[in-house]
Order: sequence, then C-alpha cells, then structure tokens
Amino acid sequence: MREASLELEGVALGLGNFSLSGIDLSVGAGELFVLLGPSGAGKTVLLETIAGFHRPKSGAIRLGGRDITDEALERRRVAFMFQDYALFPHLTVRGNIAFGLSGKGGRASASRIRELQSRLGLDAILDRKPAGLSGGEKQRVALARAMAAEPELFLFDEPLSALDAHTRESLRDELKRFLRELGIPAIFVTHDQTEAQVLADRLAIIREGRIVQVGTPAGIFNAPADEFVASFVGMENVIPGRVLSAAPEGAKIEVKEGRNIHAVLCASGPGREVFVCVRPEDVSLSSTTRPISGPMAAAVSSKSPNRFEGLVTSIEAFGPVLNIGIDCGFPLSAYLTRQAFSDLGLRTGDRVLAAFRAEAVHVIERHGSGAA
Repeated sequence: MREASLELEGVALGLGNFSLSGIDLSVGAGELFVLLGPSGAGKTVLLETIAGFHRPKSGAIRLGGRDITDEALERRRVAFMFQDYALFPHLTVRGNIAFGLSGKGGRASASRIRELQSRLGLDAILDRKPAGLSGGEKQRVALARAMAAEPELFLFDEPLSALDAHTRESLRDELKRFLRELGIPAIFVTHDQTEAQVLADRLAIIREGRIVQVGTPAGIFNAPADEFVASFVGMENVIPGRVLSAAPEGAKIEVKEGRNIHAVLCASGPGREVFVCVRPEDVSLSSTTRPISGPMAAAVSSKSPNRFEGLVTSIEAFGPVLNIGIDCGFPLSAYLTRQAFSDLGLRTGDRVLAAFRAEAVHVIERHGSGAA
C-alpha cells in the first residue's frame, strides 16, 4: 500500500452527548476517500476535527508525516469546502479567490488567480458577486478559493447536495478529474450512495461515531460487514437463517422451513445463525404462466439452485426501475427495468419464479449466535 498522506490513529472526541471513538483511517496521496453514514453519525464532526475546529481528547492526526493533532487550524493547510460554499457575499469572485492568498505577495497573488480562473473557467464572472452566480459557478469559485491556499488536503462536506441532478452529475465528474490531476488527498462526505460509488477510491461507513467498515465501493456494497451496513447500502434482502452445511464448494442455509438458500462462500459452520444478503438487482423474475426468453430465462432455469416460487405483494417505482416485493415463504425484493416489467405484465397477487445465483449471496454471521 502506498504511503498515506493523512493518517488518523485512535482519534477520540467528546462533544456533549456525541463522541467519536477510536477512529483509525489512512488516505493516500491523490486518493478520493468518501465518508458515508446516516445523519448524526459523525461525518461532519470528523471532518471538522481533521480541519482543526475540534481538538481530540486522544489519538493522533498526521498530514504528510507531520503531527497536526494540536496544530492551529490556520496552520494546517487543509481546505474545507462547506455545503453552502461559505462565499463572502460582499466580495466579487476575484475577491473571494484572493482571500485564500492572504499573506502572499501581490504579484504572486495575481499570477495565482489568473491560473485558477483559467483552469476552472471563471474568466467571464470574475467581477460578479455570489448572489448573481449559479450553483455550479459558486462551487467552482469555492474550489478556486480553496486551491489558492495550496492545501495539502481537501475536505468536502456535501458540496454538491444543493445542486440539481444534471449539474450535480456534471460537477461530480469534473471534480473527480480535477482532484486526480492535483494528486492531493481528499475526503468527501455524502449521503448519496451513487455519488459515493462514483467518486470513491475507498470509502468508510460511519455509525454513531465509529468506523464500522472500510473498503472499496464494490467490496462494501457487495460484501457488507454486518446487518447495519448491509441495510444501509441498499442490500434490501437481509434474511435470517441457519447454516445447514458448509463446504469448499458451497453452503446450504435454511431461511424458512423447507426453504434453503445456497451460497458459494460461507465462513460460518453448520448450526450457526446468519443473515443471507442478496442485492435486489441480482434477483431475476419470471412469470409462472408466461415464461420469457433471454438472459432472465437462463437465470431462472431449473438448474439454478436458488429458485423460489412466490406471490407478488408490492410494486413500487424506484427511479429508473421498479421494486417488486415477493413473498417466497420469506420476503424478497427484486429490481426490474420498466421494459422487463412490461414484458412480464406483473400485477400484485401474481405468482412468479424468483431466482439468483449462489455467487450473488453474501453471508454475515449474526452476532452472539452459537452452534445449535
């Protein structure tokens, strides 16, 4: 692993009734690291602690190998971009960018402003004030002001959340390219799981002031560490069960009397109580009266070990897909594209065949479970 530019070791902090507990993190040079968690989990408090707004009661924070745990905020060379951008309303775009150059010579400042305004496409709005800017323009100005100080670390607290979907998507991609070019480590807080998957090299799930899992987006979204993470990242199908058998070639897990789910990998042995997790997009459906052709037909063939007949209990629009609730003796959710839904002609009360690959099953041991 490359040497980390930012390291947090055992960082703990108390703020009223809230606390951060034993935070261990490392963020490499040029890495985009995302903090994801529910409201009140401590994401913003952790960013503020790294920036220097709060002093930890224990632990260490190092930036570029330098211990900054007790260093004053203004000396840390950390750029913090807030959700509302915190631009100065009485200053022009030029003035806002120049604010980040306090203490530098006038000639150097002018040169730096020219470089930033060109790089971020701000030439045409330098003499305008924030009130006359669009959300995307404000975001670029805030980024330019942060960059003017030549930081060693970027911290972003949901800077795209107030933008419309189209602008947010465009600026998200632009921001990612820009940070890649700079090679500066960045920590990005978001509630948006799609945004987290698009931006992150790695991400951390934080809950009640504790980091509960760190990994790549694919690793966390497909192999959550516990029931909370599974539910939080949209696994949806988190089904309690009991391991009947486990072998190198696969495991059999009873989730309902007479209903067994097969998994390729299972770290728990026979008799252990577990959760079986399946993402809804990995569940394929077929009508019991109108078999369909194509990829879905292969998924629901009689050769599939995880193949269950069930009753459609709910149909809910979910963005570009529909979330189909099925009672298979245990509850199951499946995502269908609108075209697939139309082809199946499903209605509430219809009987369907639901199927998913054994490779799509992730097994989590239930805490405190023991052998039967």
